Amino acid sequence: MKNLQKVVAVQDESSHWYVIPMKLEKKFDEMIEQADGEWDVIEKEFEELFNKYRTGGALNNTQLWAEL
Repeated sequence: MKNLQKVVAVQDESSHWYVIPMKLEKKFDEMIEQADGEWDVIEKEFEELFNKYRTGGALNNTQLWAEL
């Protein structure tokens, strides 16, 4: 059986979309709030955690897959 996880679609302050594991939603929100005015302080950590989940465009143009 595959390791399936619940995910959530979120946006950063620059309107970039991410589809992240639900368990990381609180961390995402905390980092976005912390970045307000101090993006350079958290940018590296944020990118290490979340860049792999960035959709690269509008969410409605992203193919979402589900095992049915």
